[in-house]
Amino acid sequence: MEQRQSSFISKLPVIMATIEDRKAELSCKKLQLLEAKRVGAENVKDLEIEWGTLESEIDLLEHTANVMKMDLMQRGLLRDKEVRCRRQAVFLRLDGLHMEDNNVGGNSYVAI
Repeated sequence: MEQRQSSFISKLPVIMATIEDRKAELSCKKLQLLEAKRVGAENVKDLEIEWGTLESEIDLLEHTANVMKMDLMQRGLLRDKEVRCRRQAVFLRLDGLHMEDNNVGGNSYVAI
């Protein structure tokens, strides 16, 4: 159980960064697809397949990240940054509290 928690904490930022990379790749692929359709290129079908595959991969990664976040939040190992901001003064007064701010892809979470 503890190994899974540690694994989730270390892998979540990596997954969030991967999601952002894939979204950027998807955006580029969409532009390629639109341009290919505009000029009547032969590779439109291939680009549509690649685009669909990227979309599915992003959906799976987002689902995985959400499951990991929910598990960590339920165990009290991860808090949404908004919660932290409201209680920041209390956290700062406690000696010995280790907080790690993971801001990846615009989503900020605090592992405690």
